[in-house]
Amino acid sequence: MYGKEDKQPGVNRRLLANVKSTTLRYFGHITRGEDKSLDKALFKGPCPKKRKKGKPKTAWTDNVTSWTGLNLEDAIWKVDNRSEWRTMIHSAAYLRNEN
Repeated sequence: MYGKEDKQPGVNRRLLANVKSTTLRYFGHITRGEDKSLDKALFKGPCPKKRKKGKPKTAWTDNVTSWTGLNLEDAIWKVDNRSEWRTMIHSAAYLRNEN
């Protein structure tokens, strides 16, 4: 059922790093895009929807702010400088855990 890759140490860490990196790159792509694009309108616009009781779902922008350590406005400003944003993506996705 599980391959050899699943049993090797660090596989889960690499998967999480890939998810973080892809999410942050997509955030940068949408933020730098045209103001009239559908992606940007969906990203910035409200989503009026009633939620069920229980734990609130985590929005992907909440992940962006927690991974980068910036609030949403500062992250949007950082995206304009691509080299700085790439450095931030790499540092957020590939954290070293010294335990």
